[in-house]
Amino acid sequence: HYPHIGHFHHRVLSHESGAQKPARKIYDDALAAAGVEPHEVFFTDDLAVNIDAARALGLDAEVFTGVAPLLQHLEARGVPVDGR
Repeated sequence: HYPHIGHFHHRVLSHESGAQKPARKIYDDALAAAGVEPHEVFFTDDLAVNIDAARALGLDAEVFTGVAPLLQHLEARGVPVDGR
């Protein structure tokens, strides 16, 4: 149902992790799966409570408010989007 999921190298699913956002464990599991430190991550979510939890762990995080703002957030961090 989600063809875009193939773009991601790692997936951490709550039913496999045994935790859901905003619990610290789900973020820790995701960081471990990706082999990165919190300061190396950009995280987006539509719930402010999840953004607050991510930021408390040191992740760079922004509330998802739509595709256009997300693309701006990514570009501001040097991530090329749509061939730009």
